[in-house]
Amino acid sequence: MSATDRANRIELQAADRPIREVNDEIRAALADGREVLVRDARSRHNLGVGLPSASRVRFEGSVGYYCGGLNDGAMIEIERNAGWGVGEAMARGEIVVGGYAGMAAGASMRGGLLHIRGDAGPRCGVAMKGGDIIVEVDGVATDTIGDLFNALEDNKPGERVEVVYQRGARRRATTVVLSRRARHVQEYFS
Repeated sequence: MSATDRANRIELQAADRPIREVNDEIRAALADGREVLVRDARSRHNLGVGLPSASRVRFEGSVGYYCGGLNDGAMIEIERNAGWGVGEAMARGEIVVGGYAGMAAGASMRGGLLHIRGDAGPRCGVAMKGGDIIVEVDGVATDTIGDLFNALEDNKPGERVEVVYQRGARRRATTVVLSRRARHVQEYFS
């Protein structure tokens, strides 16, 4: 175990250790009622997957793909950036990303809150709840992520668009002010 114990918080080093080992240590500390600080995350993939409710984990630095996936009520804070799929299939809880979040952040969410403080891969800048699904942009159906890109491709930052989204069995509408796309997303779709 590569850990430092401080009162009710434990600090773990991720570094180049096996992800399963790091995640097992995170879960063991949470089971003991401790908060967890993971240092030296090195943009590793699959950190903090399947965390239980009423627990707190903070990742120092950046994390890779799928961090916080299958979250069932934990509060997860990522200091810097997160790769794609952060919070995938989250049921409950909260994930805060301090920097950039990659494509498909919150994919397949059923609940919870995903707060991205920095820029992000394709997303609308609307305060929607976890699990909301965008079904229409300015009257154009968005059945796939490609449809969403196509519906927005001619729009510019600062423009307003009407977004219809599904929350549970209800459809709701809102007006969204668009932000700029992240540079790598612009290059990928150019």
